[in-house]
Amino acid sequence: MALRTSLKKFGVRPLAARLLVYVLIFSFLLSVVATGAQMMGEFGRRKSELQEVQNRAAEMLQPVLSSNLWMLDFKAVETSLDGLLAFPSMQYAEVRSETGDVFRAGQPVDHDRIEQTYPIKMSDGEHQGQQLGTLTISSSLSTVYQEVISRGLILLLFQSMIVKLGTLGLLVIVRLTLTRHLETISDYIKRLNFDALIAPLKLRRRPPRRADELSEVEHALNIMRAQLLEEARDLRQSSLRSRDERDEAVRAN
Repeated sequence: MALRTSLKKFGVRPLAARLLVYVLIFSFLLSVVATGAQMMGEFGRRKSELQEVQNRAAEMLQPVLSSNLWMLDFKAVETSLDGLLAFPSMQYAEVRSETGDVFRAGQPVDHDRIEQTYPIKMSDGEHQGQQLGTLTISSSLSTVYQEVISRGLILLLFQSMIVKLGTLGLLVIVRLTLTRHLETISDYIKRLNFDALIAPLKLRRRPPRRADELSEVEHALNIMRAQLLEEARDLRQSSLRSRDERDEAVRAN
């Protein structure tokens, strides 16, 4: 009731109010779908970037690890893995040598992760290409999820504000171009009587260059007014003739 009273105070009729609600609901659903699609695209892009960072890190670290494993410099292997975790997107790294030694750095990621395994091979010398072990890099997607969701919410809020402003603008346009003329037509029809038939319907607006729907309604009502006025005049004349004839008959008797 309070909302209805407020809308009436601002001159918003029920039809315009329903149109406002329908446009808001449709626009909000459209914004949600568009934001969801953008979030999915953003997540795919961020995931690809994370994979590319892992590939570059592995490419940079493989020659160093191969040299360290060949020289059995396990301390250097651990140092290299610790250095790998300096990347913000790296949460866990592991090296498994062909001799069964395992070196780990960071905390294992149990779920929502990107994990890739790279071979560690000799890159030069007579043993070039020999498998020395594997490098596994894991990155958590939790941060990516949080960033994408945060950005999606901000985008949804921004789009919702634009939708609301656009809807209010649409409501003003509908008010100025349609509903106020419908009110004028409604008030004119309510006041129709023999005295009001003399004044034609005139909408308060600039005459359009080309006739539109309102012009057709205005023209049709004015034609109906003219026909009713003519019929009313004929009816009055007929009534006057009948009264004169009755008076003459009375005088003749």
